[in-house]
Parts: sequence; C-alpha cells; structure tokens
Amino acid sequence: METKRLNLGCGNDYREGWTNLDFNHLIKADVYADISQKLPFDNDTFDYVYCSHTLEHFEKSQVFKIMEELCRICKKGAIMDIYVPHYTSVLAFKIPYHYSYYGVETFRIFEEKETAMGERYSPTRLKVLREELHWVLRDYESWPFLKYLRVFNPIFNFGGRMWQTFMERFWPGGFDEIWYKIEVVK
Repeated sequence: METKRLNLGCGNDYREGWTNLDFNHLIKADVYADISQKLPFDNDTFDYVYCSHTLEHFEKSQVFKIMEELCRICKKGAIMDIYVPHYTSVLAFKIPYHYSYYGVETFRIFEEKETAMGERYSPTRLKVLREELHWVLRDYESWPFLKYLRVFNPIFNFGGRMWQTFMERFWPGGFDEIWYKIEVVK
C-alpha cells in the first residue's frame, strides 16, 4: 500500500509524489487551503505529515485547532515531522508574521498523561517521539558557512528532556529552531 504524505505549508518546497498544500496561490501546490480551517481531506487519509516553518504563522489558539485537524486527517500511527522557530531565536521575533514560538515540551500537552496545571485544552492525542534543539537552521541559505555549526547540535540534545530544558534556558546563543517527531495516537 502506498504511503500518503502531506507537505503542509509547502511554500517553495514542492515535493513530487506528495500532496503539497499551501494557502498562497502564487506558488505551486496541489491543494490551496487555510490550514486553520477544516482541510479538504477525508478522515484517516495521511500516513506522514511534513510541516516546516508553518505553524509559527498562526496564533497559539489556532495551533490547537490545527493540531486537531491534522489528527483528524491522519491515520492512527501516522508520523508528523514539525520544524518551527525556537522561542530563543532572533528569527522568531524579527519576522512580523510570526505569531507563536516553541520550546521543549510544547507539544507534550497533547500526550495522554500530560496536563497543564491539571487541565486539558484539546481532545487531540499525540505522542512526542523526539524533540531536538537546532542551534543553526537545517536550511540556512543566506549564510551557507553557518551549516558547519550544525555539528554542535547533538551537544544540546544528548541528555534527554531535562538537559534540553536546561540548555534552552541557559545557553546564551539561543536556538534557531526545534524539531518534533510526533505520532498520532487518536
């Protein structure tokens, strides 16, 4: 059976053999839609979602609805790779159309046993398989020499969540982005 893959907020990263979705009609996409609204897909359609630097363009309250909608269109066990600016990144704040920021444990609110002060804010159930701090963006096009600094990324991630939380709080250089690998639980 063929794996159904969604490139959510594809921008200029059109991927052959995928369903490429964006709201911007000026770029090439297969589907044009506002991801903060109901998406034009049936329940349990996708096995995999790739979402690179898209969610930060929405208010936090909208992100809950977006995650609920992604859960609806994904099959149980589907994997989502989500890349977003880390809250310590200068890129997160200097771009005027960035409205939400992310850190270690941001998506754990969707896990079965996690709560925020004992409360639930969404019926969506996900499992965070991995979180990784990136000191330097994966795709740094404007300053290519910075890609060599990516060799330091493992230092910020080797000790698990507690170490990552310590690093994001006390590392003076900040982090450009954070990557989440998430499984849809339903």
